[in-house]
Amino acid sequence: MSKKSRNRKTVIYIAQEGDREENFLNFLQELFDPEKRLTLKFSQEKGGTSNAILDRAIKKPFYKKIYAWFDEDDKLDNEHRRKLEICWGVKLENTVKDADIQKMNIKNKNPIVIVSTPYSAEGILIRLFNKKIPKLISPVNSDDDFEENKKRMKSAVKGFMGKTSDIEFYRKNLTKEYIIKKAEEIEELRLLLTIFDIN
Repeated sequence: MSKKSRNRKTVIYIAQEGDREENFLNFLQELFDPEKRLTLKFSQEKGGTSNAILDRAIKKPFYKKIYAWFDEDDKLDNEHRRKLEICWGVKLENTVKDADIQKMNIKNKNPIVIVSTPYSAEGILIRLFNKKIPKLISPVNSDDDFEENKKRMKSAVKGFMGKTSDIEFYRKNLTKEYIIKKAEEIEELRLLLTIFDIN
């Protein structure tokens, strides 16, 4: 075996919503993979619907691990649920909420789906830092209601993180031990840690 092939890094592909998700994963890599034995390859396309993010993940079958990380505010349609059924070899009931869909992927086949709740990645951060979820419009009856709820979530995070950059704030306030403990109660965080083989 050549030296070059022995030193080849494992590449993990992540189709994500935006910069906040990417920054958080880069911070997790600082903590859990400081030697950078993994290469995190992020989707160059940002934003988009849950369907679009899932499509970006499904189109990358040649990576060892593939993740699709999207917000719960936009539901997967039936066509994309069928795509997951094919990838995972399971039957997805229409009654399963997107936030619970990864539980159907018993063998953790690609793509691994992470759904940020409530509403967005900010929901994970609010719970991670033991802050209170803001009062949200319920029931949601329109796109305006969705947008208002997302705005409230972003405002709540800005309220405790202030103007510090995300990564600076994480470095000052999070440790490996604390994150592992919180992953026991935050399913999305637990799934993110599987990128670094922490279960």
